[in-house]
Amino acid sequence: MALSFVELNPTSGGQTVFDNINLEFVSTQDIFVTIKKADGAVVTLLSSQYDVTASPTLTVTITDSAVSSGIATNDTIRIFRDTDVSSPARIFSNGSVLKASDLNANHNQILFAQQENDELGIGDALQKDASNAFWDATSLNIRNLADAVEASDAITLGQVNAALSSAGSVPSVPQA
Repeated sequence: MALSFVELNPTSGGQTVFDNINLEFVSTQDIFVTIKKADGAVVTLLSSQYDVTASPTLTVTITDSAVSSGIATNDTIRIFRDTDVSSPARIFSNGSVLKASDLNANHNQILFAQQENDELGIGDALQKDASNAFWDATSLNIRNLADAVEASDAITLGQVNAALSSAGSVPSVPQA
């Protein structure tokens, strides 16, 4: 079960209000919306195109009429959380009163950010193996790798193909 997002299908074309959303968050500013159209195109809404309220439950209202009029019942609305961790949710100073709600907000900020990373696969990304002897891409492709410069740099498939082609009669490596 996803913890950092919910996906909803509109019950009618042009639906603008999505309420009773079961999604925990630290701040409503951490809530974002995308619409996946039936043809697979994804529309990312700007924060000015929707409102988020948290009382009594999480409700997202699409306020841009151009967006809402284009919503169809076979679209998927994704309401997701992207927790800001650039600063603590609560800051304490010497002598301040510690309240459970403040401590919980700081804890949830880190918990939610970790859940988001896990669900995006960030936790499964390039990592060192248990012995710290090498990096493991866990069967994922590494993309946008710069061409090697130093002898110890990783090389790209393009560099391999160029080297094989310049060797003469050696066939090139097929590309996916």
